[in-house]
Amino acid sequence: KKEVKVGEFNAILDSLEIINNSIKFQGIGPPKDRTIVQRQLRKISLPLYSILSALTILGMIMASAFLFFNIKNRNQKLIKMSSPYMNNLIILGGMLSYASIFLFGLDGSFVSEKTFETLCTVRTWILTVGYTTAFGAMFAKTWRVHAIFKNVKMKKKIIKDQKLMVIVGGMLLIDLCILICWQVVDPLRRTVEKYNMEVPSGQLGDVEAEAQQADEGKLRDKAMATSRQQLTEAIHRENLPGKRMRAT
Repeated sequence: KKEVKVGEFNAILDSLEIINNSIKFQGIGPPKDRTIVQRQLRKISLPLYSILSALTILGMIMASAFLFFNIKNRNQKLIKMSSPYMNNLIILGGMLSYASIFLFGLDGSFVSEKTFETLCTVRTWILTVGYTTAFGAMFAKTWRVHAIFKNVKMKKKIIKDQKLMVIVGGMLLIDLCILICWQVVDPLRRTVEKYNMEVPSGQLGDVEAEAQQADEGKLRDKAMATSRQQLTEAIHRENLPGKRMRAT
């Protein structure tokens, strides 16, 4: 066995100097004494958001083409009979709903906390107004067909687009009243929810190894403390100043 100097005790100064450079542990770094917990913010998958954004852009391009076609041919007989103004409202409502997809895909990893609260309100308003505009226009057109065919006496009955616009405007007014009351009484706020701790997929072995290293580190610390105490007691019994101790 080879003797290795691990420390020196000075009885006069009552001090023990441990040479840490001679004490080496297995592994690259020091042993871990606890389980490492990493806090991660759950966010929307960037590839998924990119795919949905691309599909949304494609839908908005198609809606813009339909809107251009409807405006350009609004004076033709077939287009005129289908209520081009209502068709425009349906397309615009759909485009607003499409636009809300971009906003719903933005989370805390893209915008700041203060901006995120404003973003929550804006995207809710855009989606609500867009859906009500599109659905209200379709409902108004369906109601006009129902009112015409419900006429038992088959009298000529004309329901102009202005009346249908009033119906859509009434629906939007109700929505705006609800949204304003919601914003005043209980506005949307950003909250952070804490989930239960999970083991990262594919790293179970690393976690178990860390726990084992932590136990080994505690045993080493306990052994070192015991060795220091025994070394100090032995030197005190010798009562020799400046005596150097060697351990095997």
